[in-house]
Amino acid sequence: MKITRRFALTVMTAVGACLGASATMAQTTLRIGTGQAAAELQNVILQEVADKVKSRTNGKLILQLFPGGQLGSERDVHEQVKMGAPILTVVDSGYFANYSTKDVGILSAPFVFKSFDEVTRLLNSSLAKEWLALGEKNNIKMLAFNWYFGERNIIGRKLYPKVADLSQVKFRLAPIPIYIDSFKALGVAPVTLDFAEVYSALQQGVVDAAEGPTGSLFASKLYEAAPNITLTGHVKQVLGIMMNKSVFDKLPADQQKILVEEMQAGGARYSKQGADRVADLRAQMEKAGTKFVQADIEGYKAAVLPMYSKYKDWSAGLYDRVRKIVAGQ
Repeated sequence: MKITRRFALTVMTAVGACLGASATMAQTTLRIGTGQAAAELQNVILQEVADKVKSRTNGKLILQLFPGGQLGSERDVHEQVKMGAPILTVVDSGYFANYSTKDVGILSAPFVFKSFDEVTRLLNSSLAKEWLALGEKNNIKMLAFNWYFGERNIIGRKLYPKVADLSQVKFRLAPIPIYIDSFKALGVAPVTLDFAEVYSALQQGVVDAAEGPTGSLFASKLYEAAPNITLTGHVKQVLGIMMNKSVFDKLPADQQKILVEEMQAGGARYSKQGADRVADLRAQMEKAGTKFVQADIEGYKAAVLPMYSKYKDWSAGLYDRVRKIVAGQ
């Protein structure tokens, strides 16, 4: 399957490059690859963006949506983008750190931020602009970095209100160093899996727990396989929409402008709609039998925060610098 996918990618990339080089080309088609289920709000909004881009460019720029890992795993798609494929994709800050600076990973570090407002202050800072510029030097263009995914919580076969409850729990994590290191500090036994595999992994006992925002837990129906949610709110998750910068640069200036504007506007809608529906999604999961419990947040923080003062992947003093930025100092 991997060989087939790579061959198809090579062919499509070559065709895209040839078409992109044609000055007489009437239409450009870009694909959007995501790992989330088709019903996830993320994909609903991305389809709206695609429709608006098509309308505003009079059909000259077409975005085709491929949800649910149809273009490959998240890591596969990110690498395809890096290699020059005509693909847009959703990127977690932890993954974006691979194409910018590892300091970006602090956006995915548990318990660093108290609210999404704090995250927004950081993203509007000169420090974040430096991160985006570094991404562009590595040929990655971030079209928007304002898609608020929501607070991440723990879902599992059991409830985990105390840190001690997580001891040696087989815990699914994305293959992002800051996720793995911080959850190791909480005592779990990490298991890295692509998100599309999490439902079956929970169902079959390959893992006992996972984590994610309410909207994602609901859309992927993870609560059916593991009907217990511990409210930790450990990460205020922000996502970006990225593509290859060389591919972006080949677009006409008016299409570049429209693409950026609509992706950023889509991020604003996604953030608001996602926040507005959290209570309703929780009610639906509770009706289906899911149990919720509030975590001992101070206990969780005490286990994780000390590692940030001299975290191996970050610039010296990064945690303190970020906290000063979000505090307006």
